[in-house]
Amino acid sequence: MKKALLIFCFLVCTGVVHAQSTSIKTFFNSNVKKGDYFFDHFAYRNALGIYLHAFEKDTSNIHLLERIGECQQKNGLRSLSMVLT
Repeated sequence: MKKALLIFCFLVCTGVVHAQSTSIKTFFNSNVKKGDYFFDHFAYRNALGIYLHAFEKDTSNIHLLERIGECQQKNGLRSLSMVLT
């Protein structure tokens, strides 16, 4: 009985992990690397959220500023205030 319950829990957990928007490959990467992964796969809206979160921690990172600007442009956003509202 315990073995069946353990297998069931494992299957449920793997289904939940699979349903997340980030892949398990990017889960342990830094936020900048996660953002770069989404950016490289044309998921600009996802990348923008991750870049903004990383930018809160490191406001001097030029790479983040460039990528935030590119994501905004590709999403049709004109300013940072449009993202934050």
